Amino acid sequence: AGALSTDGTQCAAPAEVTINSGPKMWTIVCTDNDASTIYGQVVMPDSWNAGTVTFEMSYIQTAVDTSAMNSDIAASCRAAGATVNNAWGTEAAIDDAAVTGSSAIDMTTSAAVTPNGTCAAGDMLFWRWQLDAPGTTTAVATLHIVGFKMEYTVTGGGSD
Repeated sequence: AGALSTDGTQCAAPAEVTINSGPKMWTIVCTDNDASTIYGQVVMPDSWNAGTVTFEMSYIQTAVDTSAMNSDIAASCRAAGATVNNAWGTEAAIDDAAVTGSSAIDMTTSAAVTPNGTCAAGDMLFWRWQLDAPGTTTAVATLHIVGFKMEYTVTGGGSD
């Protein structure tokens, strides 16, 4: 979470915390608001096939609360020389009908995300996560977002 950016109002800047006397880690805590937003970016490898990506969100609910957490994630591709803007692809859900609670870690994977723009290997991939406040019934003040894993398909090498 320490390498992520937040909206700064509904999601606080990443902070180091110790959960349940465990390891010290960076987490992000947001408010129960649709404007709660986290941003990330990565330069995609030259082997990326420029297709869809999925995101696995890791989070820890420190309360004894097993209610729902709903959110969405979207992405955009930008090549060298392209203008960075606020145009995102279609949002994909990252929904958990019942978080584990009690300081256990949850990991929930999105559906396939198609980024906005014409993607190519080596492009910058930006992504935006947002809370779906009406669908989230777990206590958000004790929901610690730890990070995101991104998965994608690469073009395989040939043989001589």
